[in-house]
Amino acid sequence: MMRKNIFIILVIMFFSKTYSQKKIEGKYYKESGSYIEINNDYFKIILPNSASNGIYSEIRTEGRIQQIDNNFLELNSLKDPFIEATRNLEIIRKPDRELSNDSLKIKFFLPYTNGILRITIYTEISKTFSFNYSKDNKECTIPFIGGNISFLIRPDYILPHTAEGLFYGILEYNTLDFFLEKDINNIEVNIPTIDDSFFEKYYIKGDYARIVNDSIIWKGEIYRKSDK
Repeated sequence: MMRKNIFIILVIMFFSKTYSQKKIEGKYYKESGSYIEINNDYFKIILPNSASNGIYSEIRTEGRIQQIDNNFLELNSLKDPFIEATRNLEIIRKPDRELSNDSLKIKFFLPYTNGILRITIYTEISKTFSFNYSKDNKECTIPFIGGNISFLIRPDYILPHTAEGLFYGILEYNTLDFFLEKDINNIEVNIPTIDDSFFEKYYIKGDYARIVNDSIIWKGEIYRKSDK
């Protein structure tokens, strides 16, 4: 009898908590025009008219949202941009008889066209080389004799996510070290994930937002619920 009573109490507590939580589905707008859209356990942060703003992705992020209680939400992006880029990274190694054995020719294939990317190349001999990647300049040749190599890729300029100059996304992408044999002097680096929206999107991991009446406050910004 005691166990039955305890079970009934737990069921009542569960449903009381579930139905006491505020219904948060809908769209919440910021004065600047961006908004949070919540549907079931998922959310999107959207910036409309992105082309006129010089931004290539209307959806800044999408992910899962969990209501902690009546006052707080936890937000997590569905995808980690670093993991996605690394998963899609392809490096083709090959010898080139037209090059000397102490040179390395590197050609990048990135669908990024929004300006210039600054690519820094790290070698095992503690030497660093840099060049500006663009649609008209996709390759470089450096002195190199085998060993580990890695790349750091970042935009020459990127628009901040807020008027105060804050960034909520990834600002640079750094590859893991990989080994090149001495007879390899020509490589192609293909990262299809680094497109025009790669450095624009938000990356949210374990962020908390407050629920205040019919508004959501996230990173100090107020998003008010609307039926539009």
